[in-house]
Amino acid sequence: MTNVNLQVSSQKYISLGVLLGLLVIIIPVFMFNIGADGSNPYVDELSPFIVLSMSCFVLFVLWVNRNRRIAVLEVFIFVYIIFWHFRFLTLALFPDGELVLTRTVLIDSEIFNDYIWLVFISLVATVIGICIGFGLSNIKSERYKEKKRRCSHKLTILVYRKKYNILLYCLFAFGYELYFMQILPGFLPSWKGYLGFLFSFEFFLFLVALTLLNELVSTKFKVIMFTLILLYVLMTVISGSRSVLMHFVIVVLFLLLVFDKPIKFRLRHFFLILLIGIFIVFSFAYGTYQRHTRSISGFSFNLESTQYILKNIGEMESWEGMLGVAAARAGFLDFSAELFANPKYGEVVTIENIIKATIDGSTPGAIFEDSKLLEHRIKDIYNPNKTGYQSDALGVVGENYLLFGYASPFVIAFVAFIITYIYYASNWSIFGVYIKFIMALVLMNWWNSFGYDLLFLNFTRQLVFGFILLTLIFYLRVGSNLKK
Repeated sequence: MTNVNLQVSSQKYISLGVLLGLLVIIIPVFMFNIGADGSNPYVDELSPFIVLSMSCFVLFVLWVNRNRRIAVLEVFIFVYIIFWHFRFLTLALFPDGELVLTRTVLIDSEIFNDYIWLVFISLVATVIGICIGFGLSNIKSERYKEKKRRCSHKLTILVYRKKYNILLYCLFAFGYELYFMQILPGFLPSWKGYLGFLFSFEFFLFLVALTLLNELVSTKFKVIMFTLILLYVLMTVISGSRSVLMHFVIVVLFLLLVFDKPIKFRLRHFFLILLIGIFIVFSFAYGTYQRHTRSISGFSFNLESTQYILKNIGEMESWEGMLGVAAARAGFLDFSAELFANPKYGEVVTIENIIKATIDGSTPGAIFEDSKLLEHRIKDIYNPNKTGYQSDALGVVGENYLLFGYASPFVIAFVAFIITYIYYASNWSIFGVYIKFIMALVLMNWWNSFGYDLLFLNFTRQLVFGFILLTLIFYLRVGSNLKK
């Protein structure tokens, strides 16, 4: 596991823990420097102190985890800092870039501070749940460590032997996305969604990252896979996806954590990291305009439409405006804040509606007449006329608050415990590693929640279809058997 060390090594490497720690320190420092002059409706004199308290807690967790090396905990801290904690700073810098904090209810700094405290408590609850789940696992035993070493070696050989099967699947997945996103005009047929279960980009990224991290695979083959993922990223960004590049980076980080590989960077790579960050921000802005255009007239990619989108981005009032919009879409803090401040959402975010949507989503046809996913139900409140493209999250804090009130931290701790326990109970076969990978994604998608219903449906589909595909790719024998 990554040694979360708050010192730069003598080889001029810097670990992921150091980067996260520096970011956590910078956020409240900048907030204090910005000050509360009354111009920002969400930040007052108390806000930086609350965020500072949260930063100190995160630093404490990073410091404790440097020796314990809890993979799930490091995944969570990474997700929390990038998608939640960093949003405190961007909201203080670009308050005018918010997209949801004023659409249904007025949120002032007092309400927002109350909400921040709930986020803090939810953060602590998640850490406690993860630590309990880790504490009840048996990963510290020598028997477990020896079995892990043997299985990891077998998995490395298996991936190496089946690399051409992986490449063949990735080419099919790439062709599938290319045809439906680039060539097929207009809106997509309904059956495309069912076929899409076999070509999910999470599974595609999992296989690509698994190959790139394999030490037996040749550099030439890795270049082919890396080129494929670059083309995939460019294609999906052009078609309106705002997060595929970020997801690929996250997938690689998750797999590094799963395989206990140290996550560290050379100091000279910071410029490259900065360029990737700028490209991610730009892709968010480009994808936002592309999705809006697609929702109105259907998708068709050509030079004229791209020039129109780039012109719209260029005509924004300032770079601050683009950064503000990108930060608002990348941060999930705002969505839960609206759910916390507007009790009307409590009418639709209910356990009954979750059960209805889960059952209907798991079976052919519709059993319930009024069944809808939660993310669609909240749209009925803030956008009853259903105009334009809509894509909204609920966030773990807001959703659990509406479902369980101030008892939500206990539920959050329990769910974090379950995720962690399943993660460490999984073995080190290709199926076990895939489960670990899926649980890391579940942890991220749970905090950046689009609803428990969609989380459960996506989780079960990824497991079922992922197991089918893994069996076909790694264990289907055509012709003569390979020696093990």
